[in-house]
Amino acid sequence: MDQLLRQVVLIVVVRQFTRLILRGRINLLQLSRNIALLLLSFAVSVLIGWWLIEEEQRLRQRSEGTQHEEMQPDAADDLTLIDGIGERYARALNELGITSFAQLARQDPAELSQRMNSRVSAERIRNQDWIGQARQYSRR
Repeated sequence: MDQLLRQVVLIVVVRQFTRLILRGRINLLQLSRNIALLLLSFAVSVLIGWWLIEEEQRLRQRSEGTQHEEMQPDAADDLTLIDGIGERYARALNELGITSFAQLARQDPAELSQRMNSRVSAERIRNQDWIGQARQYSRR
């Protein structure tokens, strides 16, 4: 019974659609353009979604690689030698696993500020050039 009802509804809808086309109330050209635009927008949405998923996976892999590098023991350095890093910031960096100049040199100021729970701003890290100073000290 349920199948019969579906078939009847489909027949009625198709008949009404056919009548509207024959009376000129539906422009087939405009309808086909709208369907093409709908399909195109759907395809673009799928591609953008796919790209975003791929980008997220790439960033996660890069982040995991950075964390793996940070886990490798570098010789502990006195981070307070860097202008702008006192005992408190050095302790906070050590808690994050950043104990050497080489590890600090690999950081991004914005990400570092975020990981430090905004104890220090990314702007301050850039202005005081923590990363650049760490690079210089790590080469010595």
